[in-house]
Amino acid sequence: MARLMAGAAKSVVVTGRRSTQLAAALTVGALRHLDPSWDLRTPPKGLESGHMGSGSLLIAEMPVPDPADRVPYAPTVLLVTGLGDDLDTHDLEDDIAALLPLAHRARCVVVCDWDTGARAFAARLSARNHPRVVTAGRDRHSTVYLATAARGSGTTRAAVATGGAVHPFELAVPGRRSALTAAAVFATCLEFGAQAGEIAAGIGRSPGIDGYLSVCTVGGRGLPGVAVLSSLAQHTDDVTGDLEDVLDLVDGRVVAVVDVAGYDGRARDLGRALAVASHLVLAGEPRDRGLRRAVADAALADGLPEDALSIVEVEREPYGPALSEALRDLGIGTGDPHGGVPGDAVLVLGRQAPLRGRQLVADLRAVAADLLERAYLGGAADPLMAGLAHYLTGSGRPPAFPTAEPDGDGAAPAVPLAAHHTSLVVPDAATGHYQGLRGRAEELGLPVLTYSTAAALLAARAKRTLVVTGTDTTLLGGALAVGALAHLDPSWIVEVPPDGLPAGHAGSSGLMIVTLPLPAPALPAAALLGPVVPDVLLVTGMGEEVDLQAFEDLMPLARRSGRVVVCEVDAASIELRERLFLEGHPGLVSVGYDERDHDIAFLEAAPRRGGTAVRVKVNGFSHRWHLQVPGEDSAYVSAAVFAAGIEAGARLKNLCAGLSEHSRVSGYLTVWSDPAADTVPQVLSSLAWRPGDIAKDISTLQGEARGGQVIVVADVPTDEADAQSLGRALAGADRVVLRPAVDDLVQYAAGQAAVDARLPMSALTIMRTGSCEPDIARLLAGLATRPGRDQILLVAPHAPRLAQNLAQRLTALLGSASQGEAP
Repeated sequence: MARLMAGAAKSVVVTGRRSTQLAAALTVGALRHLDPSWDLRTPPKGLESGHMGSGSLLIAEMPVPDPADRVPYAPTVLLVTGLGDDLDTHDLEDDIAALLPLAHRARCVVVCDWDTGARAFAARLSARNHPRVVTAGRDRHSTVYLATAARGSGTTRAAVATGGAVHPFELAVPGRRSALTAAAVFATCLEFGAQAGEIAAGIGRSPGIDGYLSVCTVGGRGLPGVAVLSSLAQHTDDVTGDLEDVLDLVDGRVVAVVDVAGYDGRARDLGRALAVASHLVLAGEPRDRGLRRAVADAALADGLPEDALSIVEVEREPYGPALSEALRDLGIGTGDPHGGVPGDAVLVLGRQAPLRGRQLVADLRAVAADLLERAYLGGAADPLMAGLAHYLTGSGRPPAFPTAEPDGDGAAPAVPLAAHHTSLVVPDAATGHYQGLRGRAEELGLPVLTYSTAAALLAARAKRTLVVTGTDTTLLGGALAVGALAHLDPSWIVEVPPDGLPAGHAGSSGLMIVTLPLPAPALPAAALLGPVVPDVLLVTGMGEEVDLQAFEDLMPLARRSGRVVVCEVDAASIELRERLFLEGHPGLVSVGYDERDHDIAFLEAAPRRGGTAVRVKVNGFSHRWHLQVPGEDSAYVSAAVFAAGIEAGARLKNLCAGLSEHSRVSGYLTVWSDPAADTVPQVLSSLAWRPGDIAKDISTLQGEARGGQVIVVADVPTDEADAQSLGRALAGADRVVLRPAVDDLVQYAAGQAAVDARLPMSALTIMRTGSCEPDIARLLAGLATRPGRDQILLVAPHAPRLAQNLAQRLTALLGSASQGEAP
């Protein structure tokens, strides 16, 4: 170390009694852009303990030296993370005496002044007139202080303040103590002239340390519904801090699993520290029986209830089966989807905590799978999970997917529900039209799932997954993915399938395709997406404005995906790609217009009769297909599907053929009238239900410049706020017709919102209750002033059937008018 230090132009030495490993790892991450060398006792995830970089900076971690040792280092910056909170101990005086000579040789000393011992050390340095002492702490008295620290989805969103400026960052390691350590690292890096933005980005990219409140996974997957974390903390103050951090991170129970080996002489302090857990499991071999009992007695004396204590004695390795059995008795890992994230947490402590944590995850996943399959086969599954037996166990009892549409009077879709079905799967935005179906399902004792719920549960169990997500055009992306990859015989569950294919299918290839629109409407997003680890994640669009909730839902899913394909069609998608790029995601694939900056270059979207001719460039070669969906946005999504198909292992020519042959999607600007007829308006349907998608469909039709009107016929949602959002989305049309609604006031609220958004009052028609399809057809025949060029778009849960019927009625009405008869 002395030789390395002597050869480095600049150096950081991280020392102390606590948090030194995390501080050293974060310093490496924050200054990676300088390509430093480092020598660490515990490396960050994915890195070696030692590295010789091309830069002039050395980062080193060292224990607090013995007072009798002569430490020949002269670091540029000395970072002291903590020396303990007991000022009356001889050890603290020894630590200060040992560190003072090293501190006086350093140009700058950074001290974490939330720690009592470190604060005493800083005071001693100031009394001896050290030229530069920088403090990092909790309040404004510190040079750099932690301004905010809030939990994210398995991360900590924090901000530090210094010199009147606030600098936000996201930390992969959870907990407020970790954020405080990051503040000290921030102060250290500023001493080397690093820019605040570079430091924040570097800290955000740092993956943390295995065993430092790290999430335990097996094959990249954790335990559905339960956070399993590991901690190598040995100091009882750190054990207390870790438990407090985890208690703050989750809304459920925190179960502490502790192997007491190695805590000799600290049984009383350890027991007190563990007493704050919701439940304590003490594990180990027979030789540690006395130590286990002492820890248990101390925990009970400090307030741990007797029924919150379990003792597991294991003769030999592996500990996993015995521990998983104990946790299963507590309801951990039983496969209950309602225990989702945030839910319960398991904190594994001890010298082999990361290994123990991974063993627990593997064993509990096996237990959960066994319980689920027995429940399916026995017909006693949880209501949300039953109905997927066809996919998960091969029992041959499929769910029912309602693909037929309701009648005009709102009657239930004509789906032949029968006792051999295991469930009913309905759209996420299922309206009153599906109440009849729901009632029939209840009569048969069948549970009802939404598509997003079923998709998430299936994706969590699949061998390989392609997940299509986003806030815009997600359902179209899922349909095109199914069509493009149909030759691979994948399984899929998509709310809107390509024409001629079912909404759900069990294939033979092991690949599962699902759609998960955001924000997730079926369940809290963390509970819905927590168990899902996609092999390929396709983000079709995120909107022109950043939806913070959608980003909060999506970022954890993107981080654990093997490949992430981003369709850079809007501002928020570009922001998503930049965030993932700055975090150093290894599998980022971008689709955009510039072939120099994107992996897949989008070259052309030329309108063709009934669709769009699409051309892209990959590795210098052009590839084409004829998409049976109109609009440049649809073509752009198909290019992203093409990229995702490459990542899923499909051949390029097969992808082009699939996108040409299986890309007709009823309800995605599907044309139902005869394109050659010049006396009849073009009638199209859309199943879009998100206001952003509806507005995008209208914009696509306006952009085709046919020289006529865009007339939108829409159903009104039952919720007034949803109706107002719909009205604002419809304002881009030339004329709007609102079909009869259950509540007249809600119908008028939608119309008023459209007018407020600059739709002329004369362009709005609100149809009275009792109006039927012939009435709508006669109205539209009168509104169509240039029949051969006007476009009529129907937006409703049953738009395809309604559009098909209206196209036939308009052809009859306007065809007779062209022959001189009054329509």
